Formats: sequence, structure tokens, C-alpha cells
Amino acid sequence: MKEYGSMTDGTQTYKTVVIGTQTWMASNLNYTPSSGKHKCYAEGNGNGGDTWLAPDKPADQPKIKANCDTYGRLYDWETAMKLSNCNTKSCASQIQKQHQGICPSGWHLPDTSEWGKLRRFIEQEIFDNYEDEIFGWDVGTKLKATTGWKETSTSDKGVDSYGFAAIGSGYCVSCDKLSDASGYYEGKESEAHWWSATEYVNKNVTPNDATQAYKSKITYNKKVMTLEFEKKADYLYSVRCLKN
Repeated sequence: MKEYGSMTDGTQTYKTVVIGTQTWMASNLNYTPSSGKHKCYAEGNGNGGDTWLAPDKPADQPKIKANCDTYGRLYDWETAMKLSNCNTKSCASQIQKQHQGICPSGWHLPDTSEWGKLRRFIEQEIFDNYEDEIFGWDVGTKLKATTGWKETSTSDKGVDSYGFAAIGSGYCVSCDKLSDASGYYEGKESEAHWWSATEYVNKNVTPNDATQAYKSKITYNKKVMTLEFEKKADYLYSVRCLKN
């Protein structure tokens, strides 16, 4: 049985859910910080082949709000972490255990070990449950919502066993360059990405490259949840907060 609760970021209330020993937000964060890089999906005034929603057009404003209400807001890593001047260098000395970032008080941006704990808990339950193995389900299958995704084969569809309700919230690439068509949105209803509080530092180059951070990813046509890394500054992804 799913164990739900609630939390607030000061402006809106979110459903929460207990998964194993962790308490997660059951939807993506939709908090609007006073600074930093953040957008609702398709918000932009951009040029090029995509149809973007212009904040200064009254007809587009309800659509922009609807996208944030449905998918949550998208943030670059520095904004999600509530740090400054960290997208091009390591800020390891400023990253705290249970780093709050833009999450509400008592909550934090999960690091890779906490995303891993979620994944391992579900993997163990799948291993223990013969029926899950018969269906070929994996972590992504169990975390995906039953709606909010493109159509795909039955075996890849979400079953939302835990109430995490992951949906295809998409992302923005080079969102500060929408006006010259270098930036773009992609992945709505097909991909979900969530920042972690953990930097990826490439020590194979000199000086060490600390321009990337880890994120978790689920897609509409795969059963798994993967841990990957991407440029902190170039991508705007979703945030899921974890209770302290």
C-alpha cells in the first residue's frame, strides 16, 4: 500500500510518498527561484523550427503555467543547488550532506548514493517478486506513471508501483540561446531527467574538468533508470526533493 503525505515550498503543496526508508516528492518541483536559470517547458521567445511559448504574449501565459503545473520547472544544476559560479568549476567544498538547494526546509537534492538506494530497493523487490520478473519489469517501469508518456510496447509502459509518478517532463538545451535557435526543448512525454547533488569530475584531464554533474534518467521506451552525467550549465532538468 502506498504511503502518501504532503509538503509545501511556501507557495504550493506537493504530494509525497514513502519508498522503502526514503520519503520522496511524488511530482517534480515547481518552485520559482528569484535568480538563476530556470524555465517552464517551451517557455522562450525563441527562433527556429520549434514552437515556443512567449512569456510576453498573454495567450501563451496560461500554456506556460500549465506546462510547469504538469511537468514541474526545469533548472540548471547551479540553480537547483542554489550555488553561484559553480557551473564551470568544482564547488565540492560548498556541497553539504543533505544539500538543500532550492528544496524546501527539511528536504534536499538527492545525491547519487540516495538515487542508488532507491534503485537498489526496487531491484531487490523485483528480485523477490516472481511476478515482476515474469513481466520483465525494471526500476524505470516501476517508477513511471501510467500516463504522461508516449505510446510504447506494453512491456515498457509504467506501472507506478510506488507512487513516484515519473512523467516525461523533457529538458532544455542551451536555454539561454533560444533567441538565435542554438537552444531548444526536447523530450516531453519521452524522457525524464532529475539532477543529483553530486558533481562529476573528470580527473583524466589537466586541469580537472568539473563542468558536469550526475542526473538520473527514465525514458518512455526503456524499462531501466540510468545514472548519467551532463554539463551543469548547458542543460535544464527537473528536480525531485528527498526528505531529510
